[in-house]
Amino acid sequence: MSIYQVAIGTFDFKGSHGVLTGVFDSNDLSLTIDGTYNEEVNGGQLYYDQKRKVLYVCDETNGHIVKGGGGRIYAYRAKEGKLVLLNYIDTLLTKTCYCHLNHDGSYLMYANHTDRQIATKVRKKENGEFESVLISDDGGVGLISINEDGSLNKICDMVLYQGFVKDGKYRQPHCHSINSPDGKIFYTCDKGLDKIYSYKIDEEKGKIIQLAVKDMKEFTAPRYTAFHPRLPVMYENNETSNELFAFVYDKESGNLTEIDRQLLLTDPGIHMPSDLQVDHKGKYLFACTRNVNKLVSFAINEDGTLRKKKEYDTGKHALRCLSITKDDVYLFGMSHKEDTILIYGIKEDGDLILLKEADAIAAGCLCFLD
Repeated sequence: MSIYQVAIGTFDFKGSHGVLTGVFDSNDLSLTIDGTYNEEVNGGQLYYDQKRKVLYVCDETNGHIVKGGGGRIYAYRAKEGKLVLLNYIDTLLTKTCYCHLNHDGSYLMYANHTDRQIATKVRKKENGEFESVLISDDGGVGLISINEDGSLNKICDMVLYQGFVKDGKYRQPHCHSINSPDGKIFYTCDKGLDKIYSYKIDEEKGKIIQLAVKDMKEFTAPRYTAFHPRLPVMYENNETSNELFAFVYDKESGNLTEIDRQLLLTDPGIHMPSDLQVDHKGKYLFACTRNVNKLVSFAINEDGTLRKKKEYDTGKHALRCLSITKDDVYLFGMSHKEDTILIYGIKEDGDLILLKEADAIAAGCLCFLD
């Protein structure tokens, strides 16, 4: 039996609730919330640096008007299950939603979940005539240098993307996640422009180097990625598509080669897939959807392709995020609209059994502080 220290990001655009800390005791399956930090934070995603014991919190907001535009990233020292604020940085981009450290912890890359507000501006052309131009909030990724103690130093580079008009509608960038298998190559899902970007970091100059761009089917809205722990395989879901993809990635070029494509659910329709996670042994993949509230398990074959196992009904709970304990014994599913965390046991064959419905206000994401 084990004790797990957890941090929970609360997610609610109607009102922020901050970052929660707690303890999960596998002896009696109890989840005890024992700390609340910075209630103005809308915790879109958490990233934990186990080496330095520093928790990075993405504050997914439209902007702190007085203190600086856009969202924020906070750095907290984690000690005995408690959090101590090191510092924060204004990201200058709206709804900062995802971040990931590089391999040695010297840089943090982040993505922003662009606001949908669009403005019409008047521009004077070179010939003296006037025209109207549609603009929206900047979309893209940023790079922050990290101090030795894990605190945030400064923004040293950004890559921004432009929207465009098609069929009378404005398509805008919407970078929704950034993830990496090794902290050396990074992938971002742009659910606004239906693309997956890959990057490396020039660590001497503190610059982002864009590598390849993968075009996905129009209006499928690429959302999240997950990586196999041993194979060069990336899994990716799409917010408005029932398809789950497996790609082999090239560590140098960033190119993606599709090796498998699976339907998440057997019935057709748009099910709003939300998260996907691979266990630490690389044996199973778990994915969740929201429109019909399902949790799906897949077995991972030796070549990284997938074999669907089971669909599980999560009832009234629309899971936004999944998290797996490092021993691959438990899977946590966060239902922020129902203020609940579903705790599943993972059997040896990858089957799931619901063990507990724990209370946690607006629980949107969770990481383990061990």
